[in-house]
Amino acid sequence: MHLPGSNSDTSHIRLNRWAGSCVVSISKGNLPSGKPRRRNPRERSFYLIREDAAESETEGWLAPEPADEVIVAEVLDSTDLSREDVEPLGEHVDFERLHELLAGDSEADTLTFTVEEIEVTVSADGSVTVSP
Repeated sequence: MHLPGSNSDTSHIRLNRWAGSCVVSISKGNLPSGKPRRRNPRERSFYLIREDAAESETEGWLAPEPADEVIVAEVLDSTDLSREDVEPLGEHVDFERLHELLAGDSEADTLTFTVEEIEVTVSADGSVTVSP
């Protein structure tokens, strides 16, 4: 798929869709011919479509959001924590493991981490669960 405003030889999109959730992976760089090589997770950006947005939208466009923003928003919506307690998210979660999970490169189905004693679980399908 070609990204608007980009060179189609250097931008690649992979879309994974499960029931109610969507993970979009965007990577930069040329893919070798033949079997694709594994990329450094830091070279990719991951976007999620929030489950509640997917369920409520019957027509029109759904806007994917950066995974870290979706996770922060879910924590803020489910707890009394402030944005300062949650951000930067990298202090609470290993982004390399998160990217591997969302890219389907992890053997695990979930990644769980804590934010101020709140348990946050991200599933391979892009769903986020917060357990206060």
